[in-house]
Amino acid sequence: MIGFAVQHSPPAPAFLLEAVRYAMDEAGSVSGAFASSPCAFVHLEGAARTLADEHRPEGTADGEWVMVTVRRSPEVGHQAHLRERCRTAAQRFVLTLACEDVESVWVEVALDAEALGSAGVDMGTCEPVGLVWCHAG
Repeated sequence: MIGFAVQHSPPAPAFLLEAVRYAMDEAGSVSGAFASSPCAFVHLEGAARTLADEHRPEGTADGEWVMVTVRRSPEVGHQAHLRERCRTAAQRFVLTLACEDVESVWVEVALDAEALGSAGVDMGTCEPVGLVWCHAG
């Protein structure tokens, strides 16, 4: 059995949460030839946040975790294409945060889907691509 120490972080400033939500909406929008986005942005809270905290960049201020996920595809080549589209969406997410004066760090790590499920995150037909640590600087 895996145990987790609960670490209580101070609440994020309202402007940070607002900027994160705005960036999630902007990055998730689809343009061009694609009918829908293969990725989703999941704001991690509670036990799921604790899972991500071990990947928190050293020396960063208090902030928020957002996990980028990709829809699963049975086709191997297609899955690689979907993952690249999600990384592009993550870049849009990070750029939008920068425009809102929010600093961020991309962490290319896939959290364990079973552990995320135990932490209350419904992965459905998606798998993790990476994490973005968002902080006010």
